[in-house]
Amino acid sequence: PDEFGDTTMSQSMRRYLIAVSFDLTNTKSDAAGAENETDIAIAGRFGWNYATYEFGPLASYAADATGSLTSTLFKFGGWADYNMIANTPGEIFIYGLGGLFDIGQLDNGAGSKRDIMEFFVGPFVKWFPTGSNVGFRLDGGYVYQKQSGGVASDNVVSGIAMQAGLMGYF
Repeated sequence: PDEFGDTTMSQSMRRYLIAVSFDLTNTKSDAAGAENETDIAIAGRFGWNYATYEFGPLASYAADATGSLTSTLFKFGGWADYNMIANTPGEIFIYGLGGLFDIGQLDNGAGSKRDIMEFFVGPFVKWFPTGSNVGFRLDGGYVYQKQSGGVASDNVVSGIAMQAGLMGYF
């Protein structure tokens, strides 16, 4: 544990987690004439913490209003983290490599729906400013998304993604 952390907390206090993250993504499709696109989304995670690795299910929702149409995106999947510093009570900073895989459906608001398959991988930092079981998380990395079905041809969207969120362990 860090010199500022409370070493009196029991190991079980960081056994499970609930997290909420806010995603900011800047991507570009490989479709002809596509432009850069910026999206904002919210995601929730539940997970199990085994000190050097963590994993669990996730769900996310995104909406983008353009003119009179609002497109919505629902995704469900799983995530995993490898912690280079064991995530135990009292640790202030934890960093490592994380990834996720999810599938979902995009509704463009005009009756067309597309299936989504997405991967994300990149480094992360977890910060517990008081040494407690509540902290902040920042991820950065590469996102790859395949869109298929609907009236348009299949296409791939990829680029850099950032995520920031709050975590609570219990």
